[in-house]
Amino acid sequence: MPAYDDPKTPRSRRTFKLSPDAVAALRVVHDRQNFERQALGDAYADYALVFATRLGTPLDPTNASSGSRRR
Repeated sequence: MPAYDDPKTPRSRRTFKLSPDAVAALRVVHDRQNFERQALGDAYADYALVFATRLGTPLDPTNASSGSRRR
């Protein structure tokens, strides 16, 4: 399991407002992840990531943005 540390400095932690559309989109992602987590059971690698593969694993940085361009 990958280890994710806290930011190196307090200034590295960011808080920002999201539009209602962004919040709705994140809820859709969350619901999809919950469905996949339940469907895969123990095969789902739950790293508590906002954006993950269908198996719950971290996205490959080289492929992370290419998926959004296809839509």
